[in-house]
Amino acid sequence: MGFCQIEGCEPQWMTGLTEIRRTHGPMLRSLVGHTLRAVWLLEGPPGEWWADTPVVLDFDGVRLEVCHQKFDELSLACGTIDLDRSVPWFEADGGRLPLRWRTDLEPVAAGFAGERLTAVELVEWTGADLAAGMISPRFTFKTGHLKIYNVLDENAFATGPLLPYERSHRLQ
Repeated sequence: MGFCQIEGCEPQWMTGLTEIRRTHGPMLRSLVGHTLRAVWLLEGPPGEWWADTPVVLDFDGVRLEVCHQKFDELSLACGTIDLDRSVPWFEADGGRLPLRWRTDLEPVAAGFAGERLTAVELVEWTGADLAAGMISPRFTFKTGHLKIYNVLDENAFATGPLLPYERSHRLQ
């Protein structure tokens, strides 16, 4: 589905640590100290997260939109999505399924709501495969980490330690 059907969204797809850090580093650093109020995900069929749509993290009213596509493209934006609007999706048979934004679709991500952000880093995948160079934002809270990463054109969450082929680039 992706961004193209979400009114107001115009993703700026980027690749590589240098470009992403230069473009978004100051904005990501400015979130440190803010409280994560909610993690918004788009619901399709009842209870199903459409993982190829943006993840919206609300830090005290600053809404960070994170989305991955292809093997290594990342888009970061702030405040372009109106979470009060449903997103129309048209079925092949002509039927219409209104998608809506919810904060309770992914308990792992929702579990960080109410916590203050203490650090942000960009995590680089260094494995010798098609995902080499992929960048994922990772957010640190008192109780743990929340990484939003790419799983073949969709978003996913991880909360554990970095993997052997991941290199952290902390944003100071």
